Amino acid sequence: MDIYHHYKPLRNHLKSFSLQNSLIDIWSVSNHIVENMPLLQHIKFSEKSGKPISTRNPPWKIFPWELETLARELIINAENTIGNRFSRIQPLTKSIQIIRDIENEISKNEIKEKGDKYNVLDETHRLSHRQIIFQQPLTTRRITRYFKIFSHPALAQIVEDKVKMTVTQFLQLGYAVSGNFLTNWGINASQSYEHLGISKEQSDGFYNLISIPLSTLKNDLIKKSSMDRDWLYTVNPLEARPLLALSNEQPEQLICPIPIFLIRRITSGLYYDLYSHNKFANPFGTAFQDYIGSVIEYSLRNKEYNLLPEKKYILNKKTKDGMDWILFDNTANLFIECKTKRLPHSEKYLLIKNELDEQLDVLAKAIHQNYANISDSLNGHTHWENNNLPSYSVITTLEQWFQISPTLLTRLQELVKKRLNESGINENILDRVPYIVCSAEEFEDICYAIKSDGIENVFSKLTSKDHFAWSVSGIISQNFKNLNLRELFIEDFQSLLSSILNENTAASRHIGDAFTAAQ
Repeated sequence: MDIYHHYKPLRNHLKSFSLQNSLIDIWSVSNHIVENMPLLQHIKFSEKSGKPISTRNPPWKIFPWELETLARELIINAENTIGNRFSRIQPLTKSIQIIRDIENEISKNEIKEKGDKYNVLDETHRLSHRQIIFQQPLTTRRITRYFKIFSHPALAQIVEDKVKMTVTQFLQLGYAVSGNFLTNWGINASQSYEHLGISKEQSDGFYNLISIPLSTLKNDLIKKSSMDRDWLYTVNPLEARPLLALSNEQPEQLICPIPIFLIRRITSGLYYDLYSHNKFANPFGTAFQDYIGSVIEYSLRNKEYNLLPEKKYILNKKTKDGMDWILFDNTANLFIECKTKRLPHSEKYLLIKNELDEQLDVLAKAIHQNYANISDSLNGHTHWENNNLPSYSVITTLEQWFQISPTLLTRLQELVKKRLNESGINENILDRVPYIVCSAEEFEDICYAIKSDGIENVFSKLTSKDHFAWSVSGIISQNFKNLNLRELFIEDFQSLLSSILNENTAASRHIGDAFTAAQ
């Protein structure tokens, strides 16, 4: 499939735009849509009659992932220092409509080429991963989760060796910079952060990690561009380096076209600075496992429960690690396996029954591993004593691994059954001990629901066939009300940000306001 003739109108349309001014406008509209911040004063979105137009509501609604695509294409195609910009609604909506037209043409071609073999769920899977990054707002829980994981004693020194500052300093500086971009489209990277206890050398290193020159970005985007069905899904280097230096003469002057990329870069994105370190993998797994244990202990305070940590056992002269955690109350048991592996960017957008199988099987392997330990436990080979209560298997991942779809879940189940059969474990264990896969954030929701209603009441709903292909968060929000999730590790959150919030600087005030709202 060659879409160039559909793409050409977008290329020609964007050539007349001022790159810097247009990216500034995109920054403003993105903040307006995602954070409900006011638009810059020069941006006047109104009908011909003068009636104000909101890009947050139909029929003018614009989605943040469309702005990301528009920013990408502007960087590739805009040629003018002066010219058109998005200070009025018509140039913006025309640009977005051309992008939507290209998307529609790709879908039409897919249907035509595949005929009866076309499965709309394949594309739904890809689209959901394109959108999910923009649907996970900055919250105190997200901030604190990564603070606790990366400051774990097993990881803290590795982080400091790589980024040349402590985890606390990295996050504080990141949040201060993020706060600036709530109300300012640009920042001067040469400014001092000594009031945060961060040296000039450290702040320079921080900006080098998360910024990119325009020429480098443009070349990378052109190399990665794809004039086929994958056009929407090519890697955008701004995800890893969200600050952009437009001028070679003033490289310290940076803009942030897509602010949510910056938020993610300073939390989950820290992973990409560390994963190549030869001593990172095991400490990272330990830190995440301990984080899940701390979530259980914190959220279930003042409630009767039992929590057993990982403990090795010997079976047939072989030493096995055992389950990461076993949680039980007087209603049911949870056998918990913690996994830090992430779905690679490319696999998020592949077809379900072909290329994606390899990655799904990684998850199936983790589910099978937990069932092997569960089987040993039920047969009396581990330190856990069988209490004959209902039991459930939980695979919890740091980030959400995939968006829920019936096709994907069915395929995963097939791969799990295959592994069970190959290892001699009767697949009826799937009915005896149902499993769920959830992200760390969803597991936090689960723990607060357990505090409210007990393990069995929660997991009988999470694993109900009536809720097949429902998201964990959707089931929890519908069935368990008034969960006090904001309190989770609130002391750690307040400690982390205290130095910023106590500083009398504009960045401190902005980021303080943002985090207060996020709670």
